[in-house]
Amino acid sequence: FTKAELCLNIAIRRDPVDPLNHKLLEEVYMRTGRVDLAQNEEKRLQELSTKSGDVPNNVATQRQ
Repeated sequence: FTKAELCLNIAIRRDPVDPLNHKLLEEVYMRTGRVDLAQNEEKRLQELSTKSGDVPNNVATQRQ
């Protein structure tokens, strides 16, 4: 997970508004027991979704 975290942080620095990288980083944090950091990424993901007008992932999943 260390390499994935490093790569995702680099990707986020290059494109901070790409929600996919934030979602993947959130997953890395959750799987490594860093819930506080995962929650920060979730908040950032929600902010990005709100700004772009996208439907949050959990809402889209519930519709299927």
